[in-house]
Amino acid sequence: LLLRLYMYRQLTSLRHVNLSSNLLTGEIPTAISTMPQLQVVDLASNRFVGSLLSISPGAKSLQLLRVDLNSLSGTLSSELPSLTTLSSLSASHNRISGSLPRITDSRLREFQFDTNQISGGVPVELAGWRRLERISVGNNPLAGSLPSQLGLISTIRSLRVDNAQLEGALPTQL
Repeated sequence: LLLRLYMYRQLTSLRHVNLSSNLLTGEIPTAISTMPQLQVVDLASNRFVGSLLSISPGAKSLQLLRVDLNSLSGTLSSELPSLTTLSSLSASHNRISGSLPRITDSRLREFQFDTNQISGGVPVELAGWRRLERISVGNNPLAGSLPSQLGLISTIRSLRVDNAQLEGALPTQL
């Protein structure tokens, strides 16, 4: 353990980490958050467990976080606000619960959380995410209807909310 912590502290110039498509297990090391220049973390298609954003508190330069196809858990809405520099967050096919975040402004361009355990409605606040190009939250037990304010996001290119138990009329702004 001491050797691992020492190794992470020595990697102060590291900008990209891609360990996707392996058989890595355990929790995502929190020591990654001590890397001040880290911009891209791709840990998709492994066997990681534990909290979704265990690397977030000190990751001040992080722009892309990809953790799809793991066994991560935790509550989405309580963890996302701490990642203010992210432009792409992809955590599909995990066991993440909670509700979609009620953040009024975000730098996110991509927000992918399909096939998790996210519940509740689609918040009106997503309309404040002016850079959002792609949102994918299908295959979650969502409820309610799509807010018409989603039609105000002029940058949106892909909206995926299939198999999400939504009801009501489709907003005319879409």
